[in-house]
Amino acid sequence: MFLPYHFPCSYGHRAWPFYASTIDEAIYEDLFWRKMQTSPNFVKKVVLSVWPDAQLNNNEIVFSNYSVSLNPESCGSYISKSNYSLYESLEGSDCDDKYIDFACESSMSMGYYLGPLINIKTGILNQNIVHNLMYRLGMSLSLNERYTFNKKACHERIIIDNYSFKNIYEKRLIDLLKKYYLVRYGFTQVKYFLYHCEDGCFDFAVAYLKHPVGKTVKIAITAWRGNQYQERVVLDAIHPGKNASLYRVNNIVNCRNRVQTVLICPDEYIFDIISNQHGWLKSCMLVTAYSSVEETDWSVLHGLSPVILPHSTEEGCREAYRLYRILETQGISTRFINRLQAEKYDDWALGKDLCKALSDSVTPLRIEDFAAFCKKEYAVEPPVGILPKAVSLLELSSGTEREILLDRLLRLGDQMTLYARRGVGKSLFSAFLMVCFASGKKALDGKICPSRPYRVLLIDGELSEDDLQQRFRAICSGLGLSKDVLSNIMVRSAIHERKDLVLDTENGWADLEPDMCLADIIVVDSLFLAFPSAMGTDFSGTARLNDFYGWCKRRGKTAIVVDHQGKKGDTPFGSMGKDIGLDVVLQLIGEKQDKTLKIMKCRNFSTHSDSWKKFRISETGDRIFFEGQQLASLSTHEDNCSSSESNEEEFQEIDEASSLDDTSREILKYVTEHSNLSQKEIVENLVKVNVASRSTIYKRLSLLKEKGLIPSGLKRDNGAEEIAKESSTEDVDE
Repeated sequence: MFLPYHFPCSYGHRAWPFYASTIDEAIYEDLFWRKMQTSPNFVKKVVLSVWPDAQLNNNEIVFSNYSVSLNPESCGSYISKSNYSLYESLEGSDCDDKYIDFACESSMSMGYYLGPLINIKTGILNQNIVHNLMYRLGMSLSLNERYTFNKKACHERIIIDNYSFKNIYEKRLIDLLKKYYLVRYGFTQVKYFLYHCEDGCFDFAVAYLKHPVGKTVKIAITAWRGNQYQERVVLDAIHPGKNASLYRVNNIVNCRNRVQTVLICPDEYIFDIISNQHGWLKSCMLVTAYSSVEETDWSVLHGLSPVILPHSTEEGCREAYRLYRILETQGISTRFINRLQAEKYDDWALGKDLCKALSDSVTPLRIEDFAAFCKKEYAVEPPVGILPKAVSLLELSSGTEREILLDRLLRLGDQMTLYARRGVGKSLFSAFLMVCFASGKKALDGKICPSRPYRVLLIDGELSEDDLQQRFRAICSGLGLSKDVLSNIMVRSAIHERKDLVLDTENGWADLEPDMCLADIIVVDSLFLAFPSAMGTDFSGTARLNDFYGWCKRRGKTAIVVDHQGKKGDTPFGSMGKDIGLDVVLQLIGEKQDKTLKIMKCRNFSTHSDSWKKFRISETGDRIFFEGQQLASLSTHEDNCSSSESNEEEFQEIDEASSLDDTSREILKYVTEHSNLSQKEIVENLVKVNVASRSTIYKRLSLLKEKGLIPSGLKRDNGAEEIAKESSTEDVDE
């Protein structure tokens, strides 16, 4: 078990060497081992990736003869269980190289730095440990993450009064920069900038170190007090976090009642150039800078008018967008100043841009104008969510009229499903539609009315190659068309390809998408085979299906999906979520040759409650005929089908039944199948299976009798009349 405060991390010591050959790799190493000091979850991931059989025991990870601590006071350090006597051997100072070397050499017996133990376990060279572990974990580290890192084990961040900082801690800051590990890689101090709180106390510093070849590294430096020894204050290269002050924030606070405009510089160097060479700005606006876009406290700008001054680079545009998004999220309205392409710190170019932007005749740009400038000058597109995209309703029209496929029902680009009970002929009718669309043939008294031939794709999961050929050729013959029109119909056949054709998996979609892209109209037969996930009652199972409808709509394509009717009621099988993305839902009903198409949903046209179209299917030899019919003129065919009067009655009965709600249809079905029972027996049986409440069932029975769908002479029982009267005062379950 680990005891607190006995490991170097409790004092914030680095206690690890730098093996990296480049500065970027060294920064990654620095971040990696700092996270090992401060993040127990990160320690778990690293240790378990090396020792997968290790066990978690309270606040430590145990394996072999070692324990790795997860305690905040000693996070990431380890000891040998056989050696507890040397806890306090690792003491030293922040900048003591001898201490660091000693810690590394002694770590196997006295704890803390895990590198040597990982080296022994894996054989990975010390200089490759960080890179290999990050690769093993599928993680990456970034330079920006190191800059904004803001944790220090067993310490709390403090603010220092300005007097103490100038007389004591500024010297320590300078000394830290001279001995910072970047110096080992050839970097030298260029300049540091001091950030203060609103009351003038020292908050943190931002320092820039430059390499002779031109690379510049930016670091933040904050003051920390140890939890164990309160009098011990250290400076460390750690960012203050999300509460970081703006540069010269005290000036903003003191002058905000006098000046409303605040110029936000992208860094402290630009601030210095403006302060030293463009003093005229102070009369019209305040000037500030920031250490990090994401980690700065911007609340002081509320009630003011900020203007963003970006760097004159592509990255400057992108950072300006990030800053704009953050300020707008906080309710701070912001504008911009354009920067023409120039060297980052070109004093003359900066002055020219400022004078031009702040002249009396020009005002700072709104986001729309700034975005247009960035696109023209730097070829930088605004990120998603920056620009408003809404247009006037008057501008919304495409300027072209939608092509009609089905009269006052379906347009090109609309989505439709056709469903029916098994054996009614939904697949045959969908094939008829495909031939009409592929040929541009009008049919069924003009109800099917394509204005031109279309490219049609059939995704079929049910018919063999021979059956498909025979069916489509027979339809062509019945319409008086040459079989050549079938060249406009492309087929993906599950039977022919000997595999399932599904659209609700990534691989299935990728397989079918190239064919769908080439089609104007896509027919799926059937939904059950192409979207099996949509056939359940779970609403979420229809997500892929509705994504398919959305994909077609966005590309101006029409999808016609053949579906199965549910066992109960006249609705498609499965979840109601299947029709969310649909414009049209058609039900095909009828017996034998005579069919009726009923509109169950029509989003884009006003419709009547009547049937959309009635037609007759007949077959003679190798021809299939689809003939539009009027109820009064339905003729008798050679197969001795019913007279026109009987057909009219049949269709009327079908229409009446189709208009019923689900409860009434279920009651009707039960009465039809149990006509020998009395009314009371029927009601009692239906109540037992929870069809509806007793009062609702009696009312539905009365309505069914009025419509003539059940016999008015249905056997009644004693007391039925009284129950029916009583039910009139009760609530009816819909």
